[in-house]
Amino acid sequence: MIDEAMEYLSSGDSFLAIEYLGRQTDALAVVKTYDKLLKQLYYEKRDITAVIRMGRAGIQHGLTSAATAGNDTALAKGLKDRARTVAYNLASYTWPGWDEPGIKLDPSQIAQGLDAAAVAVRLSAELGQDALHQSRGYWMLAAHQVAAGDLPGAAGNFKNAAELARTAQAPGEALLSEGFAALTGLLASPNDAAAEARFVDVKRRLANEKDGRFFIEQLDTARRVFGK
Repeated sequence: MIDEAMEYLSSGDSFLAIEYLGRQTDALAVVKTYDKLLKQLYYEKRDITAVIRMGRAGIQHGLTSAATAGNDTALAKGLKDRARTVAYNLASYTWPGWDEPGIKLDPSQIAQGLDAAAVAVRLSAELGQDALHQSRGYWMLAAHQVAAGDLPGAAGNFKNAAELARTAQAPGEALLSEGFAALTGLLASPNDAAAEARFVDVKRRLANEKDGRFFIEQLDTARRVFGK
């Protein structure tokens, strides 16, 4: 299915791919294919325009199919869950804070990511997902709020993410969110000594956590990107 969809996409008419996927009878397999398409379009093609087009189509296909699943509650839940995954990945691929080589994002593309992040948070709550899934959703939403300039909203959602990560007994991810909360303070007031001290302290504690070095790099990269 994915090869056929990519072939249709290569024609320059993305709706050919969407129509093709819409004709398939296994809705769950279709939404999974959309998610695979996003990964391929992002990592191999570096085509953000196509990522957004197919990502939004995949979310819509999942949610529409879930709404028409009738009494098959398991299918409806599976479709919503997969739509949430597509939404989360779309948000990730359109966040400028990664400073991903070869990826250039304009404001309208970043705004699409904020929209997708909000969908992912909503669906995660509706599905009653575990604390770690919800923490990551709030982190992504807050990260996009930073990109949008909504620093108070970002600070609140980084706090939500940290609390949920602690509930999930994921101290490294809790510290990551605390570090980003401190970063929002630094972006609002670059000379805020207290925020700087919190930022430095979080990085010091992260050094002792699993994936700590990777998280420290995320914090430093985001500060470089958004502190320009």
